[in-house]
Amino acid sequence: RPVPRTQKCTIWSVPGARLILESARRDDDRLYASYVLMLILRLRPLTLLGLGWDDIELESGAAHISWQLQGIKGELRRQPT
Repeated sequence: RPVPRTQKCTIWSVPGARLILESARRDDDRLYASYVLMLILRLRPLTLLGLGWDDIELESGAAHISWQLQGIKGELRRQPT
């Protein structure tokens, strides 16, 4: 049975998010697009990491959010959301 989380999630403030995005863009951070997706689509990190190329339609600019990574028995596995 899952154990409930006792720790609250950290939420970025608007100025904090802006600083992170500006810094990531300035430093050519390879995760810049990931940060933008997390903020705009309100994705959790493991949901974002569950995206595969087969979930993304580049021509239409659509992404199908139907997977997430979950820690199961000490390893990360791609699971349906």
